Amino acid sequence: MVLDQRLFISFNPFNVYVSQAEVKPGCVLRQSNWHVLESKGLISSDEVRDCKRNMNTFGFVGDLRESPEVSCVYHSETAENLFLEDASKSKIRIGGSQ
Repeated sequence: MVLDQRLFISFNPFNVYVSQAEVKPGCVLRQSNWHVLESKGLISSDEVRDCKRNMNTFGFVGDLRESPEVSCVYHSETAENLFLEDASKSKIRIGGSQ
């Protein structure tokens, strides 16, 4: 599952516009499965090298058989530390106020 949201920025005057999030089918691949994208011609060897160099991975939105949108994506661990085993100590509340 992918949450697709876009930011539009104007510089004169400076404004930021955010689109409504859209849920779409998609997947994040482990490096051992990149060959699936390569074999379908969805990523080039240059893209593989660049993505690997930055220790990232690939994700895609859509169906692999119907021209998916492929991106090199970064794994962020920032939010992972906010979820603790002891929910009473968590900074994030699901369905309630913070």
